[in-house]
Amino acid sequence: MLGASSYNLISDGTGMSGISGGSQGNQVGTGGTPIDALLGTLGDHGGPVQTVSLRVDSPALDAGSDALALTRPGRSSSVVYDALGRVVGQVATDPDGIGSEEAPVTTYAFDANGNLLSETDPLGSVTAYVYDNLGRKTSETDAETGVTAYTYDSAGRMTSLTDPEENTTYWTFDPLGRVATETINVSSTDLTRTFSYDARGNLVRKVDRNGRVIDYAFDALSRQTSESWYDNLTDADAQQNVRKTYSTEYDPASRVAAVGDGDYDFEYTYSIFGNLTSTTQDLTGLTDDVVFKYTYDVLHRQTGVSAKIGSTDDYVNTCTYDNLGRVVQITQHGVSGGNAVAEKRIDFGYSDDSTRATISRLADLAGIEAVAVTESIFDELGRITDIVHERAASEFADYDLTWDAAGRIMDIDFDFLGSAYDDDASYTYDNTSQLTDADYTTQTDEDYDYDANGNRTLVDGTESYTTGDHNRLLSDGTYYYTYDNEGNRTGKYSDPSHTTPVEKYFWDHRNRLTKTELYVSGELDKTVEYAYDHNNRMYSRIVDAASDSRQIFVRDNDQIVLELADDNVAEVAGSDLTRRALWRPDTVDQLIAEEHIGDDTYWMLADHLGTVRDIVSYDSGTDTTTLEQHNEFTSFGVLLNTPTIVSFRQACMNRFEGFGIVGCRDDT
Repeated sequence: MLGASSYNLISDGTGMSGISGGSQGNQVGTGGTPIDALLGTLGDHGGPVQTVSLRVDSPALDAGSDALALTRPGRSSSVVYDALGRVVGQVATDPDGIGSEEAPVTTYAFDANGNLLSETDPLGSVTAYVYDNLGRKTSETDAETGVTAYTYDSAGRMTSLTDPEENTTYWTFDPLGRVATETINVSSTDLTRTFSYDARGNLVRKVDRNGRVIDYAFDALSRQTSESWYDNLTDADAQQNVRKTYSTEYDPASRVAAVGDGDYDFEYTYSIFGNLTSTTQDLTGLTDDVVFKYTYDVLHRQTGVSAKIGSTDDYVNTCTYDNLGRVVQITQHGVSGGNAVAEKRIDFGYSDDSTRATISRLADLAGIEAVAVTESIFDELGRITDIVHERAASEFADYDLTWDAAGRIMDIDFDFLGSAYDDDASYTYDNTSQLTDADYTTQTDEDYDYDANGNRTLVDGTESYTTGDHNRLLSDGTYYYTYDNEGNRTGKYSDPSHTTPVEKYFWDHRNRLTKTELYVSGELDKTVEYAYDHNNRMYSRIVDAASDSRQIFVRDNDQIVLELADDNVAEVAGSDLTRRALWRPDTVDQLIAEEHIGDDTYWMLADHLGTVRDIVSYDSGTDTTTLEQHNEFTSFGVLLNTPTIVSFRQACMNRFEGFGIVGCRDDT
């Protein structure tokens, strides 16, 4: 028997009623307090009850229907109100139960008009707010006394924002209240973006700070049908010298049916219920189309996806849910007549409050060939305190984490391969929770100082950082940087006069990195070019265009699932498949396994942030799991070792340019 929430007239939870029965052991009826009829009929479809609670927690209410406490299995928190019903305090769960730690308390103060004047976190750090006579926030002061100021026009629209380092952004509006301009000042020069709209309020033109123009077209239903790029207003007004056009087509239900730019094209099909059933990708630089097909259960949850490269079937992924809608198993395998795909299976176990307790990795669908198990422990606040990656008696990695009352990690004890490697990291923060010190027992210690905006000013007491207008890093103590008017980094130089380049960067109208030039002793040594789809996902990288060394990244949704690569070719073919990946479908960026074609399948063991620190492989012949690689990072994610295995999680850590590309978009 499970519980279903019930509601009072103002949609607050008033209690829990038992639900049981159903041909598959699922909830189909109610007992006790009735469920609001507006929530609809309960059905038995082999999945969870379809009644949706508006609260994750079960609240206890006072006479005024204010929540006094929120509870869930193993956790509870309480809320304190003043006489006007305003929340003036929140007391979270005691993180260690009867232990020495106290329950974190956050308090709030209000003025006579109900405006929030201050927020005090569990460590006593205060954020304060000031308002004008109309109740508009005019300033915000953080716990390190940094002040952000706001101004408004007579219609209550924000016209300026000034950050703690006195950088101001200004906005103007058209007569209908839409943003017309946005202006910043860099090196005493005003830099402005402008926006234009049609009679229906659709944005039809955007001019950026570099003078580049993007025009948008819409059909009679206000659906965007095209996006066209021009280098200047003259070309845009004459509709000449267009640099790129994205075109979008729709089906009769107004769902996107096709989109492309002439170099690549995506096509989509849907079921009668609106579920995406297939995606066809025609990518520049890849001779074969890639087709993904999707299946769903009766609750419209995705249960399967298959991939096909040209005429050759590739992988099939399946996803299984329990009666609470939680993913309990994912698998990957091939099909007869298709590419050889190593079998992979991952089983997930949960604690009573649905936090992930175990992840079991298996190298066969039958569940016999055990690779590694991850066990996680959480405190009463739901914060992870222990992670162990192991196989039987062999421990690959162990993380013990300690938190403070503000939810910041204070200490991590790392153990790898049992006690073969042990490192303890202790962290110190300022009042705004910026990391100031990271002290390690084996790794090099780190020390950081910041300006009022949070830009680094000093690292490890020796590396002095210089930041210019609007938070643009001018020097890190070793290199010197230049930017375009949009704030994109255009150059990295070894001298302050910017005459000896180390790297140069080039950007498109969406401010996506399209080319990097790398220099040795001031001479061009290598170029790397990139191509993106309409969702800003990089799908192509070419190293040294003269030799056409090309990588193609194929994505299912936002994750890279296939890589194809070859040297000295204008296009790669389906037979050039180099890697395939298996990701957890219900979690952001959790790479489970990666198969290197013609080599091994590598299994990823992550830390509390999802960062892959350890990579293992499994040998079915000897039934052994081997730690292939251990990665070490600074507290800000700089990789300290030279990896021999570069996973898809690191594929966007540019191996040539040396910076990260989030989602394979530049993050310099």
